[in-house]
Amino acid sequence: CSSANLCLAVGTRASYRDYQLLKDISTLSEQWDGKRWAVVPTPSPKGTLNELTGLSCLSASNCMAIGSSNRVVFTRPTPLVELWDGRRWAEGRPPAGALALSGISCTASGCVVVGQTTVDNQACVEHQQCGSAAWAWGNGTWRALPSPFVPAGTAANLQAVSCTTTSHCEAVGSDDRGDAQNFLGVVWDGSSWRRVPLTSSAKAGILALVSVACRSGTCFGVGSWTEPTQEGGASYAAVEELSAGHWGAATLAPRSVGSTNFLSISCSSPAMCVAVGVDPATRQAYAARWDGRNWAVTLPA
Repeated sequence: CSSANLCLAVGTRASYRDYQLLKDISTLSEQWDGKRWAVVPTPSPKGTLNELTGLSCLSASNCMAIGSSNRVVFTRPTPLVELWDGRRWAEGRPPAGALALSGISCTASGCVVVGQTTVDNQACVEHQQCGSAAWAWGNGTWRALPSPFVPAGTAANLQAVSCTTTSHCEAVGSDDRGDAQNFLGVVWDGSSWRRVPLTSSAKAGILALVSVACRSGTCFGVGSWTEPTQEGGASYAAVEELSAGHWGAATLAPRSVGSTNFLSISCSSPAMCVAVGVDPATRQAYAARWDGRNWAVTLPA
C-alpha cells in the first residue's frame, strides 16, 4: 500500500473445481481505492498453472510482481515478471536461469528477488529438487547474486525476502533433505549470503516460514510448524522474530490460533505489523496484529 486509499494485491484466480484439479489457474491483481477492491487485468500466459507470488512497490506508479507459470502440471516452470506503471500491468523480462520466482523486496536502490533455479533438470522436474537462487534488479537489468544455498540432492526453497537496502536482506524458507524438512534463514550483506541459526521451540517439528517483513532492525517471519508424530502432526501458525542474529519464537504462542497457517506479513513500522492466514480445514481467515510489545489475534469480518 502506498496510502490508506491505494493498495495492490496479487495472486491467482480459478474456480474451486479447477483449483482442485490444478488447471486453468490464471494470475490475478486487485486494487483498493479506499472503499472497495476491483480486479485489474494482468498478462496471464497460456498455461495450466499461473501464479503471482510476490509484489513490491516503490511508489503508486512503480511496482514489480513475480511468480511462475506451468503449461503442464509437474513440469519445469517458467518465471513471471509483471510491471505496474500506475494504470496497467505489462509483462517484464525475467532473470536468466530462473524457474519459479517466489519473493521480492524493492528499495530505492533496486530490487532483490528470490526463487529457484535448476541444479539438475531431471531432478528438478521429477523430484522437485531445485536450488535456491537470488537476483538483483537495478537500472533496467538483472544481475545474478551468489547462490544462497544449493547443495547437491537438496530441495532448498526460499519463499520470501525483505530488504532495507540491496546490500542487506533477510530471506526465509525451508530446505528438504529426503524425509527431513528444516527451516532455512539467510542474510545478504551485499557480497554473500550466510545462514541464520534457529533457536525456536518449533525446531522440534517442521517449521516453514513463507513471508518476512523487516522495519528499522525489527524482523518477523510467519508461516507454520508441524508437530513430529508418526501419524502426521497437527499444524500451527508460527511467528518468528529475528533477534541478536538468531530466529526465535515471537511473543504470540503458535497454539493460540489453533490448527492454522500464516500466509503473509506486512510492517509499516517496528511497532505496527499485521499477519494474515487461514485455517486449511475450515477456510476461516484470521489476522494477528503487532503493537510493538505483543501480538493479538483478531478475526476478520
